Amino acid sequence: MKMKLTLLLIFIVNFSFAQDTAKYCQKNLTPYGSNCYLFHKVKKSAKSGTFERFQGFDDGQSSYGKGKFIESKKAIKLKPYLLITTHNSYKTIVKNGIAEDSIIKGVQDTIRLKSGETLFKYKNMLYDYYSDTKGKRKRQKIYYQLSIKTQF
Repeated sequence: MKMKLTLLLIFIVNFSFAQDTAKYCQKNLTPYGSNCYLFHKVKKSAKSGTFERFQGFDDGQSSYGKGKFIESKKAIKLKPYLLITTHNSYKTIVKNGIAEDSIIKGVQDTIRLKSGETLFKYKNMLYDYYSDTKGKRKRQKIYYQLSIKTQF
């Protein structure tokens, strides 16, 4: 009887802390970078939760942010959050007039407040818009492909 009770308690405890997690990463990004969102919900049926955003590039620049989100049938609305970006500055070593190597000269963190963004749902993808910075008003989509979905 003790064994059955113990197994029942283990089963209940394991599922009482269940968490639904989905990871979306940007499609068609350079092979030298990544841009991903992790969405966490306490229950699969929950319409809100927390998210984490990770960005990284081969030049040593990386960004991390986290916040809260609200989900609807057509979109995921991110509440304003802080995005911390780390930049490495390099110094080139020149010997006999030839650039030989680069070393990290310093690390600088930039913190900026990201306003609430909206990621729209399309099949197993999310997308958002960005405006072209060359003065054009054309909006282009950035797609994020679902790469991992788990429930613990």
